[in-house]
Amino acid sequence: MLSLNLFDFFCKETYQKNGDEVILDIENIIKQDANYARLFRLCNSFILWLQEDQSDCIVKKHLFSISIKKHNPSSNKRIITILRQYLEEFRYLEFLERKFRRMVRLPKEIEEESESFKKEETRAFVDILIHIDAIQKQLLKITVNQKDQKEKAKLLNK
Repeated sequence: MLSLNLFDFFCKETYQKNGDEVILDIENIIKQDANYARLFRLCNSFILWLQEDQSDCIVKKHLFSISIKKHNPSSNKRIITILRQYLEEFRYLEFLERKFRRMVRLPKEIEEESESFKKEETRAFVDILIHIDAIQKQLLKITVNQKDQKEKAKLLNK
């Protein structure tokens, strides 16, 4: 639902209509000329809108309000996928997957290179693990001793 709410914010800001009205207008035009280019341009405009901070769009959450921040590429992909599913399932706008991928430009996901640990970081990590292991062994000894004492007390009480 968040994706469709974001689409509504985009449509209200850009077209001064809610998302359903904008899609209905495009849907009526598509029925006349069977040209999906307008729909693809709408999706591309929405993606560009998602990639920028929207300080004028305020979302109220419980006791505070926040503005819409720019979304990362993987979020944009998920949002557009949900919008596309909505268009296909509830608006019955069918278009080819290949054409959609060719016409709608999703931003590339940035892959971060993993950095290897430095010798000092590895040593600190191992030291912490050794310390945790020692604490666990001490707790285990205490627990075993308490169980032994309880069993001895039971035997003496019989």
